[in-house]
Amino acid sequence: MEILGFSSSKVPLDQSKAPLNILADLAGVGFFGVPISLGAAISLFASTLGSLTAGGRILLSMSRHKLLHQAVGRVHRSNQTPHVAIALCAVLTFLVPTILSLRGIEVMKIFEYTGSFSAYGFLLAYILVSVAAPIYLHKQRRLQRRNVLVAVLAVLFLLIPVVGSVYPVPPAPLNVLPILFLVLMILCSSWFVWQRWREPEIINEIKRDVKANHS
Repeated sequence: MEILGFSSSKVPLDQSKAPLNILADLAGVGFFGVPISLGAAISLFASTLGSLTAGGRILLSMSRHKLLHQAVGRVHRSNQTPHVAIALCAVLTFLVPTILSLRGIEVMKIFEYTGSFSAYGFLLAYILVSVAAPIYLHKQRRLQRRNVLVAVLAVLFLLIPVVGSVYPVPPAPLNVLPILFLVLMILCSSWFVWQRWREPEIINEIKRDVKANHS
């Protein structure tokens, strides 16, 4: 809807610093601009809060499986919430855009860079789930041909944005983001393999937790 609305605008959508306000003016309802922007800000805050909660729970689980320092897995005495893990996520979430902003990078560019980088994480997770799903169904003796077909199509469609993000080669620094993500994944995977080699029981504990949550 924003793309359609900006078709008659002199300022392109990707160069607009207040797209919702401009869109309201173009539609002849400029007085809606501020309420819409306020609603978007509240929505962004809620989305960030939800991400912090989910991220905190993941760090809590990793800490209890000895993949992170045990201090990260502490819970609040009264609320029984992973307050240390959530605080850590909040600090990291605050530092990344703050540091980029202090270096003179525009807000929309920060959104572009961080959004593009995080998209690789989502795509990788979706691809891994698409590969793991038919394997899981096979172990459950419930695998059908249509399941394999859906999984293959899912991976192919997910590869479209992956390939499109590296070819044709995007301008800097977007061309560096896939490399940084790959390096991060190699480091994290190496850390996990090393921890698993040190304590083989870790993987069994994770499997037990997954089965318990599934139940």
